[in-house]
Amino acid sequence: MAQREPVSQVLSVLAGEIRGLLIARNVQEHKLGGGLEIDAAFPTFQARVLPRLAQEAEGGNTGVAKLLAMKPFRAFTLLKAATRFTMPELIGALEAIHETDLALKTSSYPEDLLLERLLLVICAGN
Repeated sequence: MAQREPVSQVLSVLAGEIRGLLIARNVQEHKLGGGLEIDAAFPTFQARVLPRLAQEAEGGNTGVAKLLAMKPFRAFTLLKAATRFTMPELIGALEAIHETDLALKTSSYPEDLLLERLLLVICAGN
């Protein structure tokens, strides 16, 4: 907001990040036994987790394939960040982004107020 970026662009970036976290959380829950150790170092991730994910991708898992299409360090940081959220929290954040986008297009509320409200909703996990 301080850099005067268009609000639609800010929402787009937020939505992309939340979608990435959703993919990572889904992979954690269904392919990595519920999560990724937060203390895991990147070399450990490369040696142990990436080969497991590569095997899963061969089975046609699109979420895993999307993670593997990323640079390894990006996938690593996304998986680590996703451990801090539950699936319902991430889905709620995506819904809040959609509601904010709709409000920006159909209401007369100030853009900065709507964005601040969105960030509070996302941070609160509601």
